Amino acid sequence: MIDRTARDKAASLAQRFACGEITNDDLVDEWPTKSEDPAVRAVNDALWFLYDDNRTHRTDLSETAPEIRDELSRCILFLRSELPYKWPEKKLIFFNQVPLAFRILSLGLMEPLNAWLGKRHHRLEEEMDAAGDMSVWPFIRADEYTQLLHTCGDPLRPPS
Repeated sequence: MIDRTARDKAASLAQRFACGEITNDDLVDEWPTKSEDPAVRAVNDALWFLYDDNRTHRTDLSETAPEIRDELSRCILFLRSELPYKWPEKKLIFFNQVPLAFRILSLGLMEPLNAWLGKRHHRLEEEMDAAGDMSVWPFIRADEYTQLLHTCGDPLRPPS
């Protein structure tokens, strides 16, 4: 289900954050979290990994790694599109193994949990790889992305 209002708001927030117009706290506070649109939820999850939530800051695109800038651009383009989000729902796991210190201190009792986390992480990666081209996420196929990029332009490139 595409929630056009939420997608428009999310795209605007992501673009303003990427361009340094708003802080990470503004992004979080204003994000349309009540939306049922899976694209809005997935992009929110992805953006969380792109900023430091321990301090308030702005993004400087000139200091942003090219792959992060590209991901932000794809997220904004996708949110502006009418394409349905087709990726499997990703259940976030913040780690794919139990930290070594806990494994040592538990005298091996954490090993079953560690094995389970590793298998689950591997299954999730396989599921995502099978669903589409991860290099153009949140788009499923590269041609969807390139067509929209050609039609709409890069949302993070200043107008000429």
